[in-house]
Amino acid sequence: MSEELMQRQHLDLEGAYNIRDLGGYSTCDGGTIRWNMFLRADGLQNLTPESQAALVDYGVRTVIDLRRTSEIEQYPDVFEKSSVVTYFHQNMSGDDPLPIDDALEKVNSKEKADQSLLDEPSKRFSEIYKSILDHRSAQVIKTLDTIASSEMLPALVHCAGGKDRTGIITALVLGLVGVPEETIVKDYALTAFYFLRHDLEEHATLTEPSFPYTIEEYQRQHCPPETMLEILQHLKVHYGGIEGYVLGAGFTRQQINILRTSLVE
Repeated sequence: MSEELMQRQHLDLEGAYNIRDLGGYSTCDGGTIRWNMFLRADGLQNLTPESQAALVDYGVRTVIDLRRTSEIEQYPDVFEKSSVVTYFHQNMSGDDPLPIDDALEKVNSKEKADQSLLDEPSKRFSEIYKSILDHRSAQVIKTLDTIASSEMLPALVHCAGGKDRTGIITALVLGLVGVPEETIVKDYALTAFYFLRHDLEEHATLTEPSFPYTIEEYQRQHCPPETMLEILQHLKVHYGGIEGYVLGAGFTRQQINILRTSLVE
């Protein structure tokens, strides 16, 4: 991914740090993802009025909030009651525990557990994502249904950090419209750069003069590319790929064609 594309994709708006336009990515058949159509982001609860207006001016007409109920109750989305943007709360992971939650609880409480979940961030994240894909397919498809409704575009999808739940939806959409796996993995891992930049800005207000991580170390801990590689492999092995997964969960080929027509030029 070029520095020029990375800079153009990122929307540097006050109150959020990981808002990115997915425009500019090439597809396997020679197309390009349209600009100003599909965006991914972290939480929007701190967006200033000026930043909100900038997103509306950018073209955003639909906001899909993937967070849990408790998250939106504590930090309501600034577009929840908007008169110019259609807001959807689509609770992707659900409020009930996922199968992986029990394993993670044991890790956190230091009970007997799969130690690799603690020692290998890529495995921990990939197991969470697999659990969502395997057990929350209805919620996943509900979000894809919304994005595949052409009248809802341009759309922005977000969760709390813009990495996990947003990363899953983004990977599925990019895969469905023909973006190569290498790009999907790089787009997922790119979140680490904006996480680190955000942490550096917060760290600058502390008394310690330096930040104890390189970008490579930080990425391995917070957003390892191996995680997305594992998810794409999981989808191939268990569902026949991204198309097989969504079709098996109720998405249609017509909707896939709508996505491709809407998002690719």
